[in-house]
Amino acid sequence: MKVYLEDCKKITFSWEVFLKMSVDYITTYWPSVLKNKTKTDFQKEYKKKLKKQSEEKFRGLFLIKNNSKIIGIANVYLKENILYIAEFFIDKKYRRKGFGSKVLKILIRWGKSKGASSLKVEVDKSLVLANAFWSSMDLQLNGSGKRNIYFSKNI
Repeated sequence: MKVYLEDCKKITFSWEVFLKMSVDYITTYWPSVLKNKTKTDFQKEYKKKLKKQSEEKFRGLFLIKNNSKIIGIANVYLKENILYIAEFFIDKKYRRKGFGSKVLKILIRWGKSKGASSLKVEVDKSLVLANAFWSSMDLQLNGSGKRNIYFSKNI
């Protein structure tokens, strides 16, 4: 198992794959974001948002790969020495096989190299398996809102 991240900040084929996977992930797990829009209209709007994010100095947009096969995505950023994980998705076929923990370690190294000293993740309460994953990674539950649960950890 060789897991690595491919940077997708430049507008390339990989960036387009990242965009499609992000939109599929978001619209599958949070269909309410579509409101009255079609998935195509949402993708056009999200593409503009991602383009802006790709220009941020402390933003990481990554395809997660096992050997050369794309198995997920990660969208992370740094703010005030905190590494925030905005999106983190591993394809169902690759879950519970150690990929998530390996990718998290790589993301933490990336964050530390840019000055991060802690990690924060916001997860939808309804995503039971995602919440179990973050708890299993020694992140501490440090609050909840109407829809979300917040985890954090010093790194």
